[in-house]
Amino acid sequence: MAQDRTLYFEKKEELNFFIHSLSTLYAMNDNQTSPYTFFLAENIKKRQRYIFEDFLVILKSNSFIMIYNLVESTIKNSVIFMYDEINRHNIRYLDAKDEIKKIWFNYHFKDNVSSVDKLKTVSQELIDDIISEKNISLDFEQFKLSGNADWRVIKKAMLEHGLDVNSNKTNSHASSMRTVKDKRNSLAHGSESFIDSAKDFSESDIRRIAQDTFTILEYVMDEVDKYVEKEKYKI
Repeated sequence: MAQDRTLYFEKKEELNFFIHSLSTLYAMNDNQTSPYTFFLAENIKKRQRYIFEDFLVILKSNSFIMIYNLVESTIKNSVIFMYDEINRHNIRYLDAKDEIKKIWFNYHFKDNVSSVDKLKTVSQELIDDIISEKNISLDFEQFKLSGNADWRVIKKAMLEHGLDVNSNKTNSHASSMRTVKDKRNSLAHGSESFIDSAKDFSESDIRRIAQDTFTILEYVMDEVDKYVEKEKYKI
């Protein structure tokens, strides 16, 4: 069973449309004899201290927000799909692969166990669940990205769940995802302005960064689909 990628492709198409429109505006700006360029430039300038080129930089900065939104939503939806499938198959602790056992085990100790009595209680509950062959249930609410979804974090999460990772297919695209995460966080936290954040990036840079991101996200979705289809969460 493969995950539904409808939302991913909708967001991808939306992002490609945005980048295409950005490229069109850059081409228009390069043609200074065009009446359309003159109209836009003059109407933007006459009411503000900024110029048309500043508007283009703001659009480029906004693209980092859009790309990161695609990253986080795609990874979250992939994890939800994976957890739903694992839970649907009602696997016991003893039948789960080590990585899944560890995730489930950590649920029992997710809160700070500061006292000996509390540690004994939690440990006994865990032992009882295993002995009674209680089914493992994975909880998406325990999976955290929190604004840090670059390839390093995604790769770590994949390995922690026992998914395969082929660095030859991903490493050349990883720096783009790091750029997206860093720029998104700088904009979200207010440490950079939209008019400064993307000033050193060309529209072709934005297109390349988006394409690198698509490549990694589609690789992740493919691996999740194979993981679920082949039931790699079992021993």
